[in-house]
Amino acid sequence: MVLHSAPSSTFQADARDGRIAVAIEVRPVGPDWLVVVSGGEAHLGACALGVWDAASGRASGSVLAAPGHREEGVALSGARRLAAVARATVVVGAGLHYEAASGAEIATAVALAERLVAQAAAWLAGRQDG
Repeated sequence: MVLHSAPSSTFQADARDGRIAVAIEVRPVGPDWLVVVSGGEAHLGACALGVWDAASGRASGSVLAAPGHREEGVALSGARRLAAVARATVVVGAGLHYEAASGAEIATAVALAERLVAQAAAWLAGRQDG
C-alpha cells in the first residue's frame, strides 16, 4: 500500500467564531467536484447536486435533506454557486450540528459556511483562469 498526501488539486479551509467552527473540503472527481461543509458533531444532514448548463449559462440544483435536518440551504446554495464557477457538476454534503445552539449560533454557522463557500468559489475561479 502506498500512502501520500492530498494532491494540490484539493482545497481545505476552516473558520471559527467562538465555539462555532466550520470547515470545507473541495476535491476533484474527474472533471467534477465533491464538497463537504461540516461543523460541530460530524454528520451529513443534506446533500445537493449543482449542475452547470452551458446552453443557458446557468447552474441549477437539487437537494435532499435527512428528516429533522436544516442544512439544505447551505448545501443547495453552495452547489449552485460552485457549479456556476467551476462550470461543472458539484455535489455538496453539509452537516452542521452544535449541541444546544442558540438561534444566533446557528446564524453564525450558516454565515461561516457561506464565507467558506465564497473562498472555495474564488479558488475554483483561479483554477479556471490558470
